[in-house]
Amino acid sequence: MRHWLQLATRNWRANPGRTIAIVLAVMLGVGTVVAVSSLYSSVEATIAEQVVDNWLGHSHVSIQSPSGHWGSIDEGIAAQIAKLDGVVRVTSRYKTRMHLVTPVDAPTPGEEIDLTHARKDPIDVVGIDPANEAQFRKQKDMIGEGIQPTDRDVIVLESRLASDLNIKLGDTVYVEGLINDPVRPVKVCGIVSGRRVAFFQKPSVYMNLRDVQEMRHEKNRVSVIDCIVANDTPEYIAEKAEEIRNLIRQQGQGYLVTTAGAKVNQLREARNVSHLMLLLYTFITLLTSFFIIITTMSMGMMQRIRILGTIRCLGMTRKQLAALVYAEVVPLGVIGAILGVPCGMLMTNAAVAWVPHVEDIIHSVRFGMWGICVGVIGGLITTILGATALLSQGAMVSPLEAVNSQAKPQRHRTIVIAALAGVVLIGLFHLMIETVEPAHWLKPITLFAGTALHYGGYMLLAPALVLVVGRLALLIAAPLLGVDRRLAADQIAREPWRAAGVCWTLMVGLSMVVYVLMRGESIVYAWDFPTKLAGTFVWTSDPIEADLLKEVEHIKGVSETTPLNDVPCRIQSRHTSLLSLLKSESVFAAGDPDTFLSMAKLEFLQGNADDAREKLMRGGYILLPPEASHSFGYNLGDKVPVTIANKTVDFEVAGVVRSPAMDIAVQYFQADSYMMLASSSSVLGTLDDLRKNFGIDTLTMFMMNIDLETSPTPKAFEATSVPPESRTWWWERIDQWLPLLPLDDGELDVLRKEIAEMGDQDRVYWGPALRQLYREHVAAIDFLRDQWVELTPAARWEIYRERIVLEQVKGLIKRPFAQTGTLRRIKQEIDRDIRNATIAISAVPMISLLVATLGVANLMMVSVTSRSQQIAVLRSVGATQSLIARLVLVEALVLGLLGSLIGVGLGLHAAYGGNILITRLLGIEIPWVVPIGRVMFGVGVTWLICLVAGIRPALRAARSNVISAMSTT
Repeated sequence: MRHWLQLATRNWRANPGRTIAIVLAVMLGVGTVVAVSSLYSSVEATIAEQVVDNWLGHSHVSIQSPSGHWGSIDEGIAAQIAKLDGVVRVTSRYKTRMHLVTPVDAPTPGEEIDLTHARKDPIDVVGIDPANEAQFRKQKDMIGEGIQPTDRDVIVLESRLASDLNIKLGDTVYVEGLINDPVRPVKVCGIVSGRRVAFFQKPSVYMNLRDVQEMRHEKNRVSVIDCIVANDTPEYIAEKAEEIRNLIRQQGQGYLVTTAGAKVNQLREARNVSHLMLLLYTFITLLTSFFIIITTMSMGMMQRIRILGTIRCLGMTRKQLAALVYAEVVPLGVIGAILGVPCGMLMTNAAVAWVPHVEDIIHSVRFGMWGICVGVIGGLITTILGATALLSQGAMVSPLEAVNSQAKPQRHRTIVIAALAGVVLIGLFHLMIETVEPAHWLKPITLFAGTALHYGGYMLLAPALVLVVGRLALLIAAPLLGVDRRLAADQIAREPWRAAGVCWTLMVGLSMVVYVLMRGESIVYAWDFPTKLAGTFVWTSDPIEADLLKEVEHIKGVSETTPLNDVPCRIQSRHTSLLSLLKSESVFAAGDPDTFLSMAKLEFLQGNADDAREKLMRGGYILLPPEASHSFGYNLGDKVPVTIANKTVDFEVAGVVRSPAMDIAVQYFQADSYMMLASSSSVLGTLDDLRKNFGIDTLTMFMMNIDLETSPTPKAFEATSVPPESRTWWWERIDQWLPLLPLDDGELDVLRKEIAEMGDQDRVYWGPALRQLYREHVAAIDFLRDQWVELTPAARWEIYRERIVLEQVKGLIKRPFAQTGTLRRIKQEIDRDIRNATIAISAVPMISLLVATLGVANLMMVSVTSRSQQIAVLRSVGATQSLIARLVLVEALVLGLLGSLIGVGLGLHAAYGGNILITRLLGIEIPWVVPIGRVMFGVGVTWLICLVAGIRPALRAARSNVISAMSTT
């Protein structure tokens, strides 16, 4: 054994360049896997943090009064909940309304306060527990230190409120708790970004919980108690929620206990998609690493084929040859795998630092042990497999052939059989996609099997494509570089498998780029929870005729709409507690079951969507939110007496439903108290039942999705300050804006006619269409005023145009004071955050593609080395160095084209399979959009890589010594 090791290590010293190349190949392969897994894990973790912080919230269980905004509960129960096993953190909030007073000048002691700048409308004051609040919610874009655990008499304002009242950090303002109570001076310790879904939502301020309780004279009373439990699985959350309900029942209270189970389920689904992508990236990166390692070894094998043949002639057996190669290669693989870990960390940090926007997206790089272990183990296995594959090829060669090696044309029969086998493997991959349970695809073994079938099929097809498509490509490439087509074709046709190896290396990297570009939409969709909710609404307290729905649907920009009506009603509760007697007023929310269920995308806690839709269409059925189900005591199949205008009708419960997307929107806009009041006292019925049973055929609300065509952003929306409401300012720009606004051709014709008729007349006297459009402009600008600074120019313009559409709806239904709301802001933030994150994800396969350059260069070098005798013959009969170099470059050009075509095809095919899989996994339809520009950029990079990789082999072939090459025959 000692002599075998000496012989193996002697090979290291005899050709240190080859030894270093093998170590570098393994190191880069392992490093790429570590970098890919680390980058993707970091991006996924960052997205999850943003989703939880901004949209989902950290609370798992909430306890509050069914009366929502106007109710309170005993704070003392929080201490008892905190003692339950599995409850790791508890916090309380008290939300109420007070008046904020801002004096012109700070009063001196004993001086009466000047209320000149007192805010007339009340604001929402939220009392928080500063010691625990940060664990549950993070304030966005905080300026200042915020409320610290020991701070008293301090306040945090929303930025729009601070701007309206010209309040700055450190100023003193005064809060009026109850009428006739003295105002309380508080210091502004923070200013945060505020969000609102509609004008009815009041601005919010934050104070210490104890200060708010003192001012309201409600010691130990709070609005809500939030809990975080030890395990965030929906099953565990539900179990702890039930324990909390039992505790509350023991106290004789009727508090409402809700959970974040639905939101956690959505987070889990999104993470499942991300995990699926991570596994796929890792396996594809391992394939790329395999090609890098095996091509480097192949180059070494070709350089030593004569030496190995000589050793075989001296009596070495195939087993002894295998032992020699393993003894040489395995230690190098171990060294390369160990060095690959720090190399991958360096690659990850370099990608974060150098790729645009990535450093802003990834808050902290995460090097998971999973990725490191997969990289090291995969690198070692790949090294052994690569050595085995080359040994199997080298061992089949006789000693005489080894010492007199020359390339021989491959039999086409083998290539045809391989192509047929490739078609079979691709067919098996499709069979797996259609038949294997979606949950099984989240297991590495299933994903590895599917990926192996898919990529293996394309690999077996590659040699046939090299022979067929390669000849066609030579018709263009050979004349382009001034090379005889038949001579160039002979170089590729002699070794189609080796040529296919170049295509494989390029194919794997490019297919991953194409797949990521195609599947970026699925990542966004998986995390884009608000798409599961209608984007806008218009509500009026004064009902309108139902026939107006058809006219609303024809407004330009309105893509989907569903009508609703909310009618006060009385619901007989099964409970006999004092709470049920106090809360007698409820709301019967009626809609169209078909369009409403499609747009709202409800989650059924009891019952299912298909049965509920059929029952609602039949009539006599209702849906209950879980809060109403708990509050009234009704469940699936129960009969619920509903009284409207002294007429009582029994409805059967078709399902208990909740909207996770609505929960997220409520969390985002901090409108939980508004929503709790509505959901705890509402039932969902149909417009047909409302008309047939109660004779009511009107509407109070439209839920809509607004789809606007992309248009250039006017310069006025790039300014840092809000545009003025001046009529003159607007008149000077209306001609440029008209074609960009969501107006139909008839409206545009009327407006242009009125503008033309104005001429040089006094612009005070506008036509009715111009006056209406100006009013819509003022309303849209007024809505944007509070959030102008926080938005990008494109986002401002998008919201402005959406507000124009909403104002047109208000004008059409003749309800100028109707309330309107939009989720456009949250959708823009999600779109920005997650699409920026996909930039980082797109950088992941680009790393694999760039590293694949080494594999391509190695294979091109092997190809040149194996044809050294042929090249020498060409040189001896008059071929110039330039012709030899161009001959190799033609080969690189054609193989780069083939690799790109196969890579694009494989990437599109993988994306198609991913579409089917994600649809089965999540039940969502992903749009099929091919980003042609970015795909072509990836093709260009791949082609360039192949050409660059072919330069060194081309120069080496051109400068080869003719006499030395001929002497090897």
